[in-house]
Amino acid sequence: MNLITKMRRKIKFEVDQKSEWHAVIPDWMGERYDLKIANGAEEFFGILSEGERSFYLDVSDDKIPGAEELIFLMRDGKEMGSAWYFLASYKGIDYNMKILLSEITEFVFGEFPQRIYFYRETIF
Repeated sequence: MNLITKMRRKIKFEVDQKSEWHAVIPDWMGERYDLKIANGAEEFFGILSEGERSFYLDVSDDKIPGAEELIFLMRDGKEMGSAWYFLASYKGIDYNMKILLSEITEFVFGEFPQRIYFYRETIF
């Protein structure tokens, strides 16, 4: 019997008036500023945006059919509450990119999972 609870959630990301990406997480108890995408992950979200100003990511620590994948590398020793992930490719394009994800990831999943599966959806 598998006692590990899998998590799946849809999260909205949007650009503010300063052209900075933020996660929109209604149950976040901290400051909105803390939901800003930073630490170099801006390039990753620029790729995900596909030129749009907002989108949803369906994220899970379990496989989603047709989803892309981030692979856990290690916790970051410099940035408390952050971890490094690896994106091999996105939509068939090789990126081989290391991405530093913040405490937002840990809040959403309850930990830094070994794999994050994600599927991007456009907001109409």
